Amino acid sequence: MKSDLIIANPPYGRIGSETTKYIIDNIDYNEYINLLPSKDYKILDLYKYVNVNYGKMVWQNLNDAKTLPDICKISKEENNYKTFSDYEIENIFDKRLSKFWNEQLKRKPTYVEHVDTPRKDKLADYTGKNSFCVGVYTAVNLVNDLKKSIDYFKTHDINTYIEKDSWKAQGKIVNKRGDPYIGYIWNRMNPDYKIDEIFNLSGNVLSQIVTVFSSEEEKINFSNWWYSAELSGKPARSGLVSILISMMHKPGHYKLDMAIPRVDWHRAWSDEEILKDYGYNDKEIEEILKIGEITGKHRHNYGDDTFN
Repeated sequence: MKSDLIIANPPYGRIGSETTKYIIDNIDYNEYINLLPSKDYKILDLYKYVNVNYGKMVWQNLNDAKTLPDICKISKEENNYKTFSDYEIENIFDKRLSKFWNEQLKRKPTYVEHVDTPRKDKLADYTGKNSFCVGVYTAVNLVNDLKKSIDYFKTHDINTYIEKDSWKAQGKIVNKRGDPYIGYIWNRMNPDYKIDEIFNLSGNVLSQIVTVFSSEEEKINFSNWWYSAELSGKPARSGLVSILISMMHKPGHYKLDMAIPRVDWHRAWSDEEILKDYGYNDKEIEEILKIGEITGKHRHNYGDDTFN
């Protein structure tokens, strides 16, 4: 069959990546158009074959990562990008934070481990003393939950709550929007509990992301920064952490390690101090933090022209 142009829309996930690689290896064209979610270009190092990224195909009324393929021109020649991070920064991450992303690549992570959806057999390895557990997109799930949680445990004993009052004790499933206090017990109160003593699982993995630090001091400083917007009375999504996550344009259940500032967590940090440490001047810092005024009022979604 002879044709002037090939446009491929393979299945997503690994089978789609394998199909894409098969097309690259077997067609006579030097390049063709391919529709695949950006995260799938990491599989089989397909990002090396991306020549041009045209943007995203968005189906209305379906706010789901699987409906958001990147439309790319694929070349038979590889090495267009050296790493997947290079591809993401060039094509996906918001350009308003280019200085942050480029500086991030120069620094080594300052956490010990960053685990996306840890398996059941690993949960006993993480305790609340030095591990931070959070759902994917938001610094907090419900506005004022953190204050509510702190106030609650001024008058309630943590051990009694976990043993008698929590959803765990009632045999219910705790997920990322579950018990209004359970996550904050772990992240803020630093109880000496392991994940599998706090969260009930519906499967073999915990639908959360766990970041492990080398000390309790580092974990506390990180937690204070993560929740700093809400702790100061601002909307939960207005802080730098939510700005960074939103500007990554990540699908759900994806590692957020690039959004964790690589600074010395042995000390406390504010949003302004982190951006200054990354080379921003006062005017640039003000402009970036204004992005949070939007994310603070509206949950980010890929169909929002504000971010595309």
